[in-house]
Amino acid sequence: MRIICLLFLIVLTACVTKNHHENKRRVFEVVASNDILSIPPGKYVNEESIAIRYFKDDKKEYLALLNQSANEIIIYDLQLCQLSKRIKFERRGPERVGLISGFDMWSLDSIYLTSKTFYRSLFLVDSSSHVLRKLDFVNQGGESLMARIAPLHSHINNELIYRNSNLLVGTYIMGASNNAKLIDQPFRYIYDMKRDTCLGMVNYPKFSEDSDAQLGYYSGIGISNALIYSGVNEPNVYVNNGSKWKSYNIRSQYQENEITANYIGVQDINTVFRMMVETPKYLSFLTDKAQGVYYRFFYPGVSGVPDEDIQYFQRYHKWFTLMVINSKFEVVGETKLPDEYYNPNMAFVSEQGLYLSLSRKHPKYNDNFMCFERMLIKKVK
Repeated sequence: MRIICLLFLIVLTACVTKNHHENKRRVFEVVASNDILSIPPGKYVNEESIAIRYFKDDKKEYLALLNQSANEIIIYDLQLCQLSKRIKFERRGPERVGLISGFDMWSLDSIYLTSKTFYRSLFLVDSSSHVLRKLDFVNQGGESLMARIAPLHSHINNELIYRNSNLLVGTYIMGASNNAKLIDQPFRYIYDMKRDTCLGMVNYPKFSEDSDAQLGYYSGIGISNALIYSGVNEPNVYVNNGSKWKSYNIRSQYQENEITANYIGVQDINTVFRMMVETPKYLSFLTDKAQGVYYRFFYPGVSGVPDEDIQYFQRYHKWFTLMVINSKFEVVGETKLPDEYYNPNMAFVSEQGLYLSLSRKHPKYNDNFMCFERMLIKKVK
């Protein structure tokens, strides 16, 4: 009888704990505001831009996008919803930066570029396309695994962090599919901007020994005195407060199985595209300072897509969820957004909140404009 009672209490406790966590996920939901931001892009950018940045300069709000084919950054005035400036960069020549793979923009004259050509360098440039500084990381660790500077793009959001005159620069470790391969590898370089030298590095978190995910591919941001790692195939989010890493379980309720797909070594591009469409993944991790929350995007993967549609759905996710996370790194809401309404690759956070780019099935989608809808966080009644 005692054994039966004990088993009953264990089961009851497990159910209460599960319900407690599930109830926390239903505190908030993300809803559309019907507040649409429409920008006429002209011929400069399209809805597939790999990098998009919101920034303020002299109290004015701007949205900057990368036009990779022309190797230029296009800047729009958000108040006027019109083109403000085009900055074209040299691929070759005395001010060369190669092919731009992404950027971070802190002001009109403080722009950092990552390059597909110079993949172990970071460029500081101004709005006249002059190269002010080139930061090289050629001999900084990770040589055997080809440590590269992580592209500053927005498909999987990765940002630079400036702290105490040091620039913390993220890396992408080629071929890093498990924990053993990431030991002693640089997660972020620490670059002293005053002395123009690399001081060292912050190592990657220690992951599960049996993990077979692409752990070197992640969304990385900084908050206060902490670093955040959000892996594309890793449900846990890791936070480094300056001394050590701590993991938080931020697994989507829509993730059914462990994510183990690895594209490394797959030669056929169509096979890679299909794997990318069918494989679940965590996308960008963003911070919304005004709301005091974080967002994490999750794509659950879609199977059965016809061959002729594979490339389209590889670029535009059929559907995804948006997780809301509080300051304690607890999931307080997760919303499944309507199929093909929004493009998670084109998202930004302004002082007014989170904006998502519209996809083609959204009622207010317009071929002649780049359209973004502001999303609201509401308490679930």
